Amino acid sequence: FELYTPEQKWTQIVLLNNLIYKIKEAFNKEFETTYQRKLQELAKIREKNIRIKQINADLDDTTPVWEPDLTEKEKPILLFDVKDSEVKVERYYTAEQLKQLEEQRLNEERRRQMEKLDNWRERGLNEMMGGVLQVRREDELKKEIPKPPFAVEKPEDEWTEMEKQVYQQYLQKVKEQQEERDKLRKILTTEASKINEQIQENCDAFEQILIQLHRRRILAQTAAIQEELKISRLVFALVKDRLIEQLEETYEKRAKTLEGKVHGLELSKRALEDSINNIDSDKRRLKADDTFDKQFPREFADVPSALQDSLKRLLTKRPKLKQTKAVDEFNPYTARQMRLLELEFDKIQAEADSFTNAPPNIVRNIWERFVDFRKRRGELERDLRLQEQEELVIKNLKNIRETELTRKNMEFEQIQNLLTASRDARIDDTFDLYVQIVLKQGQIEMEAQPADLSPDQYRNTDVELVNRHEIEDLNKSIIESANLKIRHMEKTKGVVNELQSMKWEKEKLTFEITDLKQRAQDITFLKVTRNVQEYLACRDDTTFESHKQRELQMLEATIEKMKQRFEDQKHIKENEIHKLQHDNLSIANVTLAVDEALQNANVNLYERKNIIDQRIVEQSKVEQQDRIQQVVRRRRLVDLAKAQAQEVAYLRAEVERLRMKTFPALVQIEH
Repeated sequence: FELYTPEQKWTQIVLLNNLIYKIKEAFNKEFETTYQRKLQELAKIREKNIRIKQINADLDDTTPVWEPDLTEKEKPILLFDVKDSEVKVERYYTAEQLKQLEEQRLNEERRRQMEKLDNWRERGLNEMMGGVLQVRREDELKKEIPKPPFAVEKPEDEWTEMEKQVYQQYLQKVKEQQEERDKLRKILTTEASKINEQIQENCDAFEQILIQLHRRRILAQTAAIQEELKISRLVFALVKDRLIEQLEETYEKRAKTLEGKVHGLELSKRALEDSINNIDSDKRRLKADDTFDKQFPREFADVPSALQDSLKRLLTKRPKLKQTKAVDEFNPYTARQMRLLELEFDKIQAEADSFTNAPPNIVRNIWERFVDFRKRRGELERDLRLQEQEELVIKNLKNIRETELTRKNMEFEQIQNLLTASRDARIDDTFDLYVQIVLKQGQIEMEAQPADLSPDQYRNTDVELVNRHEIEDLNKSIIESANLKIRHMEKTKGVVNELQSMKWEKEKLTFEITDLKQRAQDITFLKVTRNVQEYLACRDDTTFESHKQRELQMLEATIEKMKQRFEDQKHIKENEIHKLQHDNLSIANVTLAVDEALQNANVNLYERKNIIDQRIVEQSKVEQQDRIQQVVRRRRLVDLAKAQAQEVAYLRAEVERLRMKTFPALVQIEH
């Protein structure tokens, strides 16, 4: 699939989450099916354990029976079930619980008292069926055959021949009972072993189901983790795209800011260059005006040469200031310091311009002219000095602006390079392929080659390259050895299965021999019926079949005659039915007429009865009293007859019970 836009990536993330949900849901359904299968297997094992416990009880075996159940991890609700064995303190009961327990105890006592009374159901069960509803062979064999009374009361030398025969019969019965017990023990032991083997086979089969479920769980978990890894990669790509977009926005804003600053610096640089050009032109103009050295001889031509030399020395002499520390151009108090220096210079210059400092033999007029000349020259020098200082400041500022402009240009180029790299990275992330490979067993994922190293410089010392054919040959030899072992195990398993089948065949033949002996014993006591006598009288099966065929033909002829007679009788009965229906219609008409006459007679009878009842009310009082006494006497006689009938029925039942006790039972026990 192609994912170029964030919307496509978000859609793919939703689809992958849905796929993970379906994978987990499918596994959960399979797990629930396996869980229900386990519950069914546990129920089957419990049912079989009931039979095993019954067999152990019959064999007097106290070996504990393995009863599997769900663990607390499979059924966490068991953690909240508190067993009585876990409680080490006396239980506390509330008043309501004590009252409820007391009521239960009273009800239980009342029930036991009712059971102690005449319980006709249990009494009848004990008297008629020995206390059980179904006679079990195991219970019958557990009973001991009682010894004859003479064997306990008399010594052996006083026994009669009849008693010795009876005792021999007793010993024979005891021996037969012991043999039956041994056979039953073998049968029960075999049945218990079969049930245990069935339980073990069911457990092994369920273990295989669990192994398959575990493998499918690993596959489902692997698939889910792969899809989650895809989602993580997509989320990382979205976050990376967002970060790259934010970086691009930041770089673009910074580039615009730098572009504005560079433009301002370029304008400032041009302005400073223009200022420097103006200052250079002013300096050239001032230097062109600096002709005081040439004008001095012409200005003071009327002064003697000795005095001119003195005045020239005074002209070149500069006043000494007390300030020796250089003034910082970036100091905010520089202007004030410069002003103080100018005032001090003016003060010293004023003192130097006083006539007291004039050379001797000079006229005041010449001195004043000299002072004026010196002032004009000092102002010109000061202007030149100021121009030079201003030029120096502007050049320093220009250098600063050029340095800053160079730095801003370099930063702008770096921002442009970063912006280009981020755009290239976003395009690469959009169009580059990501391959997700599931490693096989034995494969290890190594770190990729760093981007800043060339293939020649990259060395991985943690990995040793092995020829693939060597690994394949080794795997092939391992597979061949495993297959050889499996064939050997299958062969051994086949021999074991054959031995087991031979053992089962031997037991089967033993049981068949026992069954045939029992059948032979049953045949000796078999009743010879008429059908058996006829079969034995015939020489072969053909004669017996022909005889049966003749009887069958006779029966078929008899059936045909009976059918013919039935048809005749049916025809006669149908005619009689038609006649009876006709008579029924005539009788119905007569009945209607009789009903009408009866209704009229009833009306007349009711009217006459009312009249007669009024007449005989007084006459019938004495007769009514006699009738009441007769009814009471009759009722007493009826009650007495019912009581005597119940007593007779009870006596008959008692006689029947005594007769059944004394009558010998010749029913053989079924094996």
